[in-house]
Amino acid sequence: MAIAPAPWVIMLGRIFVGLGVGMISMTAPLYISEASPAKIRGALVSINGFLITGGQFLSYLINLAFTRVPGTRRWVLEVAGIPAVIQFILMLSLPESP
Repeated sequence: MAIAPAPWVIMLGRIFVGLGVGMISMTAPLYISEASPAKIRGALVSINGFLITGGQFLSYLINLAFTRVPGTRRWVLEVAGIPAVIQFILMLSLPESP
């Protein structure tokens, strides 16, 4: 989406990103609850929700910092892609759930 040549490409990208976020917001807590010990399962799922909310606030602050930068849309989308790439690479090393 950061290098989209036309607005329709951005809209198509937003649809795919929305589907991806929807899927991961269901599967991440499920994986955490299946792979964690029963003693700390609730705490880990709660921390996941807290970190999601904190990430949304942090993304708001990053967007705010880029409001005066030329090419704001492209910069914001490029910066947002960095954690996604890191998460994808780290998820390859996760063990299968029980």
